[in-house]
Amino acid sequence: MPKFKPRERIREVCVEPESSLYKVSSISELETLPDFRIRKVELIDKLNSILQMDYKEVKTVKKWVDCFQETKPILFNGCSIEFNSLFIHGYNIPDCGSYPSGVIFKDSDGKPIKRELADLIFIYSLYKKGKKVSEKITFNQAKWGKKNVKSTSWKIDKYQLELLSDFPPFEGVKNSIVPSYPEINLQIDSCELGSYGLMTPSRFVYLGAKCLRAIKRARYSVNSKDFDILNNGCSIRKETDKFISDYLIGKVGEEILNPKLKEADNLFHSIINSLKLMESYKNEDTVKQAVDSFLRKYYDGQIPDDIEGSEIEMEQNMGFVQVKVLLD
Repeated sequence: MPKFKPRERIREVCVEPESSLYKVSSISELETLPDFRIRKVELIDKLNSILQMDYKEVKTVKKWVDCFQETKPILFNGCSIEFNSLFIHGYNIPDCGSYPSGVIFKDSDGKPIKRELADLIFIYSLYKKGKKVSEKITFNQAKWGKKNVKSTSWKIDKYQLELLSDFPPFEGVKNSIVPSYPEINLQIDSCELGSYGLMTPSRFVYLGAKCLRAIKRARYSVNSKDFDILNNGCSIRKETDKFISDYLIGKVGEEILNPKLKEADNLFHSIINSLKLMESYKNEDTVKQAVDSFLRKYYDGQIPDDIEGSEIEMEQNMGFVQVKVLLD
């Protein structure tokens, strides 16, 4: 079993403001603060420890979601970083798998294809003086790697990759939290709206779907050697610590407050609002409490009114993670 190198601890983690004198006024200042770096390292270590347990992708996704939910806010004078997450459940539908975010679209030959939109949605929300000024999201597909003698490989479904790279017009399948009508046509050229999380017991590799497609080309799978020679960049983070470092300061995902991504913004909010249509939301108190807690934190205390739509049967397999940064 792989071991992670121990990190030197400066002192015990503190969740109180680092200084009553120094006021944080921008995100770029966070990396200069020792308390921020300590809390970030602690989160990275916890996430890596989950990977090390070798749970495979579904349980790992759930454990990661739980880890973010259990992480206490990071507080500074003038700034706070809060964590919000939710894991939901989806029945195994025989003709298309267990897809709470299942969609149907036509491939380049016009053939109807059913795939899931995401295993995880990573959300980054930035507020200044109480107003949301930035929101980035990425629809992420998690994949657990197959270990070989000298490297690790990941099987990549070509239709899933086409969906997350090009976002052809699509609609939700039955019992999906993705709207089934009208057809969703994002019409965007995006680097990171769709992404992959390639997991092993030793690291989490984040790649934009278009970046992954350029690496994969016509092959059946990708190999760790394919991106080990690449530098970390706007669409690839080769280690868990690089991904988390960028995620906490808003460098992961696509900006959906951009008017050009208005349809993506509408889609995202339709998905999270549809959580209230789940059969389990209406019939199970624990599910209702978890969904209400997530929505209340996301919407700053206000849960949307009842959403119109058909009841959705759910069981397991999708996560939401939000990092929420508030600047005075």
